[in-house]
Amino acid sequence: MNKFYEPYAKTKKAFDSNGLFIMPSGNGDLEGIVKLKYAIFNELCPRLSAWYNRHPEVFESEFRGPNGQDLEKRVFYTVKRSEEVVGCGGLIQKNPKKEPMTGEITDIYLIPELRGKGLGKALVSDLIQKAGVLGFEKLFLTTRKEFKAATQLYQRLGFMQVPNEKYKSNNSTSWELRLKY
Repeated sequence: MNKFYEPYAKTKKAFDSNGLFIMPSGNGDLEGIVKLKYAIFNELCPRLSAWYNRHPEVFESEFRGPNGQDLEKRVFYTVKRSEEVVGCGGLIQKNPKKEPMTGEITDIYLIPELRGKGLGKALVSDLIQKAGVLGFEKLFLTTRKEFKAATQLYQRLGFMQVPNEKYKSNNSTSWELRLKY
């Protein structure tokens, strides 16, 4: 994990004003992030939570950098309140061999009480800026249809819906943003 990619000051300010701390994730954050992800899936999408319970290695692979990704082209943030993990989000290389200039925004999660306060927007906006700095030409993401607020946020930020290629599921939607850097 590249520890040099600190959140931008504007992003830190958005989280600070809510009594939160956003920082680059480290290996010690994985357990708290996994618990957060399961809690959110249990709330919004129990079937997916059950799938992740059967395949815990999938998220750890995303967190650590799967498929030979360039670890210098990855950013992962943990959001904490005191020592409790209350949010996270990341930017990874989508497919190093087929699409080395495409980034993927992944694992954008906030506990329910923090939603609707502009924090998701601050987090995703930070990652979009980082993608440009890292040289990505476009960004990709997939989200569940159940995550309606997330879908609306991605549309407001300029993402366009594209054919669903990552998960062959009627419950997921895929989005793409061409960067103008």
